[in-house]
This record gives sequence, C-alpha cells and structure tokens, in this order.
Amino acid sequence: MIKSIIYTALIAATVVATSCRKKGCTNEEASNYDTEAKKDDGSCIFDPRDEYLGSYVVTDSSFGDGTFISTINYTLVVDKGSTVSDTIYLNNWRNTGDNYPAFLTGSSFTAPDNGNPENGGISGSGSFEENSISYTANTVGGSFETRGKGTN
Repeated sequence: MIKSIIYTALIAATVVATSCRKKGCTNEEASNYDTEAKKDDGSCIFDPRDEYLGSYVVTDSSFGDGTFISTINYTLVVDKGSTVSDTIYLNNWRNTGDNYPAFLTGSSFTAPDNGNPENGGISGSGSFEENSISYTANTVGGSFETRGKGTN
C-alpha cells in the first residue's frame, strides 16, 4: 500500500515538473527566440525573406523593341539589408554593380520604377522557386527588356 502511494506521488511530481516548463520559441534562428523557454510551443517567427537570400548565377537575355540583342551570364546577389520585412535588394543587376529594391509577396517580387532611362532605372517582376530565380524587367520609359533565370 505504501509503495503504491509513493509511486503515485512520484508520477504526480513528474507530471507537475514537466508541465511547468516554460513554453516558447526555442529556435535560436527565430526572431522571437526565448532564452528562458524550455519547451517549443510552435510560436517561432522567421523572416520570410531568408530562404531567398544568396548569390544566383543568372543567364540574362536582352531585347530591344522585341528583337533579341544579347545574353550575359553574371552573379545576382539577393540581400535584405536592414529594411522592413517585405523588401529585398537585387544587387549587381546585370553585372553593373547597380542595386535595386524589390517588394516580396510570398515567393514573388516586384521592382518599382527605380529611376529614369538616363540612369538605367528599371521596373519589373519575378519569382523564386526552390533554389532558382526568374524575372522580367524593362528600362523605365524605354523599350529595352531583359529576362533572366538563375540558380543559387
């Protein structure tokens, strides 16, 4: 009888001890990581841009007035900088060193008018799928179009 009381007390103490552990985000890579949490409760928040960041080896084809002009291969670097959560940067655009902001919605992005034809401004859109990027862009106010695809 005493043994069963002791076993019951031990089981109750174990249940109480394990259920009292602080719950929260236990993943150190999450923006809401809780150093005091002992049990992950599924609340971790990650920056949605992170999965698209990196260097992409891109093949880019250019068209003027609908006629093929040329193809270049270059490395496009996608970065998020220290900006709001929907903005990414397309760095080294067309191997020129130019950097353009774009707005991310899910796995798609839109680059707004970023200048004028005199300074090479662009506007366009694209998307990410697994480890690849594709885009179509036009010079602002011009008839020059570029289409690119690449992988990282």
